[in-house]
Amino acid sequence: MSEDITLHLKIRVPVDSLDSHLLSFLKDSRTSATRMVLEAVRAYWLPIACTDNKHSERTKAIAHECLRTLQIQERYISTVCDLESSVASVPVHSDVSRSHQEYKSATGSVLEQQSFSS
Repeated sequence: MSEDITLHLKIRVPVDSLDSHLLSFLKDSRTSATRMVLEAVRAYWLPIACTDNKHSERTKAIAHECLRTLQIQERYISTVCDLESSVASVPVHSDVSRSHQEYKSATGSVLEQQSFSS
């Protein structure tokens, strides 16, 4: 029998916030909130979590699958919100590399803590 890892999250947000609207949507959805959160977090962070095996073929395959999942979600959001595809119009900022450095700092991969300004 395999072991499970359990993570309990308690998220508190102001009632009048967009995050509150999101949490209500997750709670009221016919799809399991756990499944929805895991799908989203997996697509966004799993390739980063797997970078311990620097550039392994498995990590690359995971990254490609996650990018495909994000592209499908982008098309879904565009359709539901009646938008043109937004991929070309999304600017790439240095925040991406800063977020990666922040993540690595939190996981102990980077020894020095960097300060980030918003």
